[in-house]
Amino acid sequence: MSVVTWQMVVAVLAALVILVHAIFVCDVMGPRTSHAIRALYGFVSLSALASALEPLYGKGSPSTADACVLASIAAYLLINRRHRHAMPE
Repeated sequence: MSVVTWQMVVAVLAALVILVHAIFVCDVMGPRTSHAIRALYGFVSLSALASALEPLYGKGSPSTADACVLASIAAYLLINRRHRHAMPE
């Protein structure tokens, strides 16, 4: 069992934010949304789920750089609420 570090907590919380965001975006996509955007958000959802579950499978603590990258992406998604590509009008 690995020790819980602040990098692990930040990475898991950021991955969960990204996962919830991607799930909600996938839910509101319209029929005119391109397949590339659908595939991208599907990949983002699966990647975030894998990142959130990594500590449960004994991968260990992520590096500080990994935690910062995930936290930056999560912050960007929370701040930038405009989804022109995912939700065409």
